[in-house]
Amino acid sequence: MKDVYTVRNGDTIAFIAYKHTTTVNEIVKLNPSLNKRELYFGQSLKIK
Repeated sequence: MKDVYTVRNGDTIAFIAYKHTTTVNEIVKLNPSLNKRELYFGQSLKIK
């Protein structure tokens, strides 16, 4: 099962990647419909 992260206020995709020792590209690959410029509070992202 993949790990899921819930976006918090002020998060950026780069910060989430850093925090979970992964890359922005990997998060984007795991979340094909993700618009990395428009994260929103409460959004769930697969991270690994």
